[in-house]
Amino acid sequence: MMKWGSGRLRASHQGVLVILTAGSALFTGTISIALLYRDGNVEMTRKGSTTAINWIRQNEVHRHHPVIVSMMRSVVPLPVEPNHIIELSGLRVPREYDCGTIFSRTNKGVGSFDYSYSVPSRIYECARLKFHLDAGLLMIMPEPPLIDQEYLEAVHVYQMALNAKNQFNLVELGARWGTWGFRSLAALRQFNPHFSQLQINMLLVEPEQASCEAMENMVRVNGFSAVSGIKRVCGYANAQSFREWAESLPWIDVLNIDIQGAEYDFIPAVFDVINAKVKRVVIGLHREGPALQIVDLFRDWKVSEYSTYAGSDHCREIYFGRYGKLPRYEVAEYFNNRTTHELNKICDYPLEQTGEYGEVVNWDGEFAASNPRFRVRGLD
Repeated sequence: MMKWGSGRLRASHQGVLVILTAGSALFTGTISIALLYRDGNVEMTRKGSTTAINWIRQNEVHRHHPVIVSMMRSVVPLPVEPNHIIELSGLRVPREYDCGTIFSRTNKGVGSFDYSYSVPSRIYECARLKFHLDAGLLMIMPEPPLIDQEYLEAVHVYQMALNAKNQFNLVELGARWGTWGFRSLAALRQFNPHFSQLQINMLLVEPEQASCEAMENMVRVNGFSAVSGIKRVCGYANAQSFREWAESLPWIDVLNIDIQGAEYDFIPAVFDVINAKVKRVVIGLHREGPALQIVDLFRDWKVSEYSTYAGSDHCREIYFGRYGKLPRYEVAEYFNNRTTHELNKICDYPLEQTGEYGEVVNWDGEFAASNPRFRVRGLD
């Protein structure tokens, strides 16, 4: 940590002038060292600021989770790829999968799901790519995600990937283009020193044909063809198939479930396997009532995240600008100046409370927990 007196700090790095005032930070997205100046303190890592931005509470200062900071220390500027988002893990995602109408008025994303209007980090990454292209910038620095409903999900997955030794086993049910499976695989390749010795087994299950085709393309785009343990199933999650796949494995590092309400039948049917073999679960909750039954199943586990199903898209629709004609900046300013009580009333439901990372707009509920049968460095 470096300290200066109060007031205004000006810092120049690689010819870029950064002006910081007390209690605020300016990030251009084009520099490899960012500074945070707050109460006389400047905090930085070798490659970027440790400060995390919560889109709905941008006036608050949060520090990135240690696993995100450890990844930030190793990133370097990369050539801009006009047709791909490049994530912090090094994962390359075709922009048409997630950027929706940001690049094309007719594109709704994979499976007609407009990811860019649902996840603040995705809007940011898509807009950042567009900015680089419009500004003629040839290099881009991979950046950490904003704090939103997916932030803790990213933390859960990356922690397990960076801790893996000997084997890494992951199941993603409702995988879309292989979102969390391929993010973990990219993180393994980029940041885990044991990657070349790891035995990797992944089960990615997705019912929509367009998403299944996207999964196949993600393997090609990211050079994952050499990883023989990736099993991709174009169909619905099936308890018996899961049992058969898990039978020969000593453990499963991550079980990520997002199956649109089918979790309430699937999880009880295989909970004996989950309880015996899974180190960490991340579960999307899609109805309010049965959620408590799922939570009760995991009563002996260490719960790290729990939010209820929103039951309404009202807040998200307003915040991401589908209703009304205000620019996103003015909508964001409006939200950031509302109290929690006011936001809960606007949204028709309580916002998700993430503890040290503040509150976020959620849609699905989310439950994450770690199995006490296993000890994982950094989680105990």
